[in-house]
Amino acid sequence: EAVLILRKLHESTRRGDRTFIESLLARALVRSGAFAEARSLYVELERNGNILHTGVLRTLAASNLAFIYALSGDTAPAHKWLQEAWTRLAKVSDGEREKAGSIVHWAKAIVLVREGDVDGALSLLDSTWQDLRGTLTAREFVALEVLRGFAQSQKGLRAHVDHQSFEAKSDAEWLGTEWPEMRTFLQTLV
Repeated sequence: EAVLILRKLHESTRRGDRTFIESLLARALVRSGAFAEARSLYVELERNGNILHTGVLRTLAASNLAFIYALSGDTAPAHKWLQEAWTRLAKVSDGEREKAGSIVHWAKAIVLVREGDVDGALSLLDSTWQDLRGTLTAREFVALEVLRGFAQSQKGLRAHVDHQSFEAKSDAEWLGTEWPEMRTFLQTLV
C-alpha cells in the first residue's frame, strides 16, 4: 500500500523535488521485497542526489545498497557499499548520522550472518542494540529482532524474538525474499 501511495506522489511531484520521495519509495520497495527496483532507485539517488540533500541521501543510499546486497546474499558488493557508507558517515552531521549508521550496522550484521560469522553478527547487534532501538522505526526494529533471533538459531540457541507473533512474521517477511534460510525461519514464527 505504501508503495502505491508513494508511486502516485512521485508521479505528481515536479522532477527536481522528487529526491526525498524517491528515497521513501526505495525504502518501501525494500520492505515489500522488490529489491531489484529498490536497488535501481538507490543507485540513481547515490549517483545524482539532490544538491540540498546530497550528503545524507547519498549516505543513506550507500547504506541501503549494502543492506539490499546483503539481504540478496551478494556480500562482495555489500562490503563495497558498507565501506562507502562508513566513509560518507564521517561527513554527515550527528543527527543525520544516526539513521544512516543504524542501516550500516544492520547491513553489516546481515553480511556477517550470510558469511557464517554468527558470533560477529550477534556481538555487533549486542553492542549497537540500544542505538538501533532508538533510531529504527518500530517495524524495522521488529525485523531486526527477527534477524537477531535467526542468528541465535544458527548458533543452536533458542531464538528470542520479542514479537513472536503474526506481527513479527508479517513485518519481517521481506527479509526472506532472497534468503531461503531466513524464509524457513520466518515460517517458525507464529
